[in-house]
Order: sequence, then structure tokens, then C-alpha cells
Amino acid sequence: MVSGITPSGQTETLFLRGSLVPILVPPLEFSDAEGVLRGTQCFKINDKNNLSSLYDEFTKHARRKRPWLTPSGHGTFEEHRDLFLKELPKKLQKKASRSESPKSAITTPVTKAALPAPHPPPLRSGEAHKEFKRLVSELRAALAKLPMIVRIAFMYDANDTKATEYPEHKKDVNDAEYRGFIKAEEAWEFNAASTGRVFSPTKASQHNRDVYRILKELSDLLSNAPPAFHHEYERQNDHPANLRIFPFWDTHDLLSEGEPGKETAAFRR
Repeated sequence: MVSGITPSGQTETLFLRGSLVPILVPPLEFSDAEGVLRGTQCFKINDKNNLSSLYDEFTKHARRKRPWLTPSGHGTFEEHRDLFLKELPKKLQKKASRSESPKSAITTPVTKAALPAPHPPPLRSGEAHKEFKRLVSELRAALAKLPMIVRIAFMYDANDTKATEYPEHKKDVNDAEYRGFIKAEEAWEFNAASTGRVFSPTKASQHNRDVYRILKELSDLLSNAPPAFHHEYERQNDHPANLRIFPFWDTHDLLSEGEPGKETAAFRR
């Protein structure tokens, strides 16, 4: 076993049969190897004669001898040895630089920029109403670019569930799935009147990704809006401002095009 011992105490080991051959890496000297290696023959990696002796050790133990690892290949070994010794100082310097860099990274003080940003101040009711109207309008426009069956999929997805496919919608579902807007799959439990499949929106389409983004922003807004906003909304609409309930989608005409609830009635069974 050939083991390289570095100043940092790390070792790089190559296994041979029967013996341990420690190799000292500069700036380590023989005197540094006393202790656990006392009485063990050591080699210096930057010593020409030591490398030649190490070559002889390899020659003794090699099973499948390659040309450079035989007495007839000694000249080839010497060429590689001399080139190795010539390039060794640069390699050692480069290795030392890499081993020192993590230390500097560890001691780097934490700056204020590295600290997490503080939470934004809570919205006022007026600000929440204005932002709410903007996001609802943006969501309605984004959904209008998608087929109705995909809008239905988003309404159910907002409720953490999947829409049920009925026979009269099978063609629309197949078409939307073919175009990459939705994914249909067999349902574990299903209505006897259904086809036994459910479907949900994908993120393959940029139009779908736009809707997902707006839904996330709108959900965050409703979570952070003050109680006064929600009291006023429920007084006016008789239902919570919540994307998870179907009346919210009907109230803001997010699915149909002019007659809220009409085109989604067939899905509410």
C-alpha cells in the first residue's frame, strides 16, 4: 500500500500487496514522520532516487506488467520521473492554494445583505382592494386565453383536487391533453355517471404558467389582506374571498364569458 502524507495530515492511498510505503509530500521531512511511522521506511515524493526505488517496488509487485513497469521500460520511467519532478513545485503550490481557500470562506463575516429580508408591512384595506381588482382582472384575462375545460381544471386545482371527466366532456379533455394543457388519469374513486377519469392543469404551457403565477399572487394577497378587507368583501358578495370556493370563481366571472356559472354547471354533480 502506497500512502501519500501531506502537510495538512491528509493521505492519498494506493493499495499494493503486503507492505506499507509512506511517501512524504513537501514541506514534510523525515523528522516529521516520527511517531506512528517510526521504524517504517519512507520515501520523499520530490527525491529522484526515492522515486527510482519506488519504481523498483512497483516492479516487484506488478502482476500485469506494462512496458514502463519492467526493467526494459526503465528509460520510459525515467522520462516520466524527470518531467514529474519538474512540474511538481507548481502542482504543490496549486494544491496548497485550493486547500487554503475554504478557510478564508469560513472566516468571512456575515454581512447585512446575507440576512433574510424583513417581512413587508401589512396591506391597508384600500391598498388591498386596489391590488385585488388588478389581480382578478389579470387572472380573468389569462384564463380567457385557455379552453373552458382547462379553466375548469384550474378551478378544481385551486381547491387542491382534480376535476371529474364526464362523457360529454371526453372529447374536450382529450384535445386539451393532446395540446399539453391538462393531464388526465384514472380516478381511484369516481361517480358512476363519469368516465372514471380525472384531470388537472399542467405547467407545460406558458399560458398555464401565467395563470399559476397570478393565482399564487392573488392567494398571497388574500392571506395578507387585513380583516377590514374581508369583512367588506363578504358583506358585498355573501361569500368569503377565497379561491378554494366555487362562488368566488362565479362572482368574478373567471370561467364563463358573460354568464357566470352557466358553463360550469355540468361539472358540479
